[in-house]
Formats: sequence, C-alpha cells, structure tokens
Amino acid sequence: RTWYTPSNAYVVVGGDVDHQAVVDLAARTYGKLKPRALPERKPQNEPAQAGIKRVTVKAPAKLPYLAMAWKVPKLTDVDKDREPYALEVLATVLDGHDAARFAKNLVRGSKIAQSAGAGYDGTLRGEATFMFDGQPAEGKTVAELEAALRAELKRVQDEGVSPEELARVKTQTIASQVYKRDSMMAQAMEIGGLEAAGHKWQDIDTLLEKIRGVTAEEVQAVAKKYFTDDALTVAVLDRPRHTHLVESIRTAGARIKFLPDGDVAGAIMAASVETIDTGVDLLLGTGGTPEGVIAAAALRCLGGEI
Repeated sequence: RTWYTPSNAYVVVGGDVDHQAVVDLAARTYGKLKPRALPERKPQNEPAQAGIKRVTVKAPAKLPYLAMAWKVPKLTDVDKDREPYALEVLATVLDGHDAARFAKNLVRGSKIAQSAGAGYDGTLRGEATFMFDGQPAEGKTVAELEAALRAELKRVQDEGVSPEELARVKTQTIASQVYKRDSMMAQAMEIGGLEAAGHKWQDIDTLLEKIRGVTAEEVQAVAKKYFTDDALTVAVLDRPRHTHLVESIRTAGARIKFLPDGDVAGAIMAASVETIDTGVDLLLGTGGTPEGVIAAAALRCLGGEI
C-alpha cells in the first residue's frame, strides 16, 4: 500500500492499437484509484568496499561456477556521462558476439572455459556492477578460469582494443537496436525499463549515438580505473569433494540417493543399503561426508573389497 500507487507505476502498450482508446481504457482502469504521495526514497547504496570479497557455496553440480563483480558507475546523465558508454563497449568487446575475446580465446582457443561471459547494465535504479562469469572446462579449475579472465582484462588494460574490434562493436550495437524494433515486446520492455530507471524513452536514440562516439582510449581508461581488487567480489559454486566419485559410481551403473542433511551414518549404512531400499545402491550425504567412508561404501556397492 505504500508503493503500489498510480503515481509510481508505468503502463507501456505496444502494437497496432488506437492511441486514444488506450488512453481512455487506462483512465477508466487506473483513474478510479486515488493518487497519494510517496515516502522519501532511501538510498540503497552499499558501504564503500575496501578490499576483495570472496564467498563459496558448495552444492552438487556437474561443473563449478565462477562469478566476479566489480562496482562501477551507472548512467546518471545521458548527455554528459562518458564512462558508462565505455563500460558497455568493453562488455561487448569481451563477450558480445561469437568472435569476442572470451569466446575466441578462452572457450575455443585455450579451451580453459566451457562458458565465459561479461555483462554491464548502466540503466538501472540501484548500484551498477560489471560482471564476469563462467564455468571451467572439464579438467580445469575455477582458479585457472579466474586467472584466464583476469588475463583477458589485463590485455585490454595494457594494450587497449583494436580499431576493428571497436568498429565491430558499434556495428553490432546499431544492428541490435534495429532488430529490436522488429519486436513489440522488446520495444515495450526497453521503454518501460528506461522510464523506471529514471531516464526518458526519448533518450533511446541518444544512447545509441553515445555508443557510436566511444573511443578506444575511453575503453582502455575505464578498464584501468575500475577493475581493481578493492572493488571486486568473487563468488564460487563449488562441488562437494565427493562429486567426482559420485560421477564415477553413476557411470558404473549404480543408483544413488542423496541424504538432505549430510548424515555420515547414511553413507555408512550404504554398505548394506540393499536391505534398506531396493531401488538405491548407494546413499550419500550432501553436507561433505568424509571421502573415506563414501569410498568404502562405494566399493561395497560395486562389489569391491573394503
């Protein structure tokens, strides 16, 4: 009831409609709701970061996952700002098309990554971040992937971007905007998103012109300025230590059941699991059950010696 009021909502309608009919319908639908003043918005800004942050989450997964986020500026003044446009171009140079650096060098080149991405959105209401994310290829580690992502960033910091890369990014950005206009939904989403972020939908063409005006020097400058460890947060989805063993057991044809509480006793009972659950060959805890106990149960499950 505090925030859900007509004065704090947008209605975007796209398509082959009668303009006046839409206005009349909106007036009949929302006009009956009395507007009211909104409370003062409190800033939703984090305290200044003074060092790298790391968090690791352990959960069953085929491959680990890495996310890296730097705090960077967002777009506040469409006409005067320059850095947000350079950050957007940087994201596209790294991961905006099949020939971008991450795909070319890390996925197809060194094959250190199964996937690698970069992203930035400067038109939002909260704080902006520049994201790297990805999954290491089979046999590679998260640490190796992080080092490879950092190395690609350092190349931009040290060497900049080529005129060919910059031209391709600008061409792709223009083409993307043209293709977007083939979709009524895409146009409506863009209009609503800009308005909700405090900008005007009439700025869409200006945003495109600003991207066209970004220079290679500006891209290199933001890469040097904002991508420091003091502004970095790293998150890792890590597989439990027994994940590799579980995959080997499954490959051998065993039927596995995970215990939700990570109970060590569950793995011990696996040695005689056929008398407990005829549909399961091996019980495993999800909370980091000691590998030795799991290995012993796995050997018994597969007919080996403990």
